[in-house]
Amino acid sequence: MIKARGHRSNVYLYSGDVVNSGKVVPLNSMPEVRDIFGDEWCATENVLCSKRVTINGLSYGKGTVLLQRIESDVNFVKVFHVVVHEQAKYLYSKNLKVKYFDAHLNAFVVEDLTHTA
Repeated sequence: MIKARGHRSNVYLYSGDVVNSGKVVPLNSMPEVRDIFGDEWCATENVLCSKRVTINGLSYGKGTVLLQRIESDVNFVKVFHVVVHEQAKYLYSKNLKVKYFDAHLNAFVVEDLTHTA
């Protein structure tokens, strides 16, 4: 018999993660992702690249911008790949450059460093 100890259940009303359609690709075709995981994935030949995943009710996909850090400086990242390997979900992202804060819009204006000339 399991007794509750006043802690919130981690699985209560949790429907699980959702991985949308994608395709299996060789890890060698994604050197930027392979280089991050290094030796941990050296035996892995293929991974699933998904268009979108939903984790704890939040959806992430290619092009999603996330707030990574808000300490002394604000840092945003943009998702470029959603990779699924052995039930684990990974978001490969790159930093965005914060240009300024627009008080009128109450938003940060950022620049994608991968598309600058």
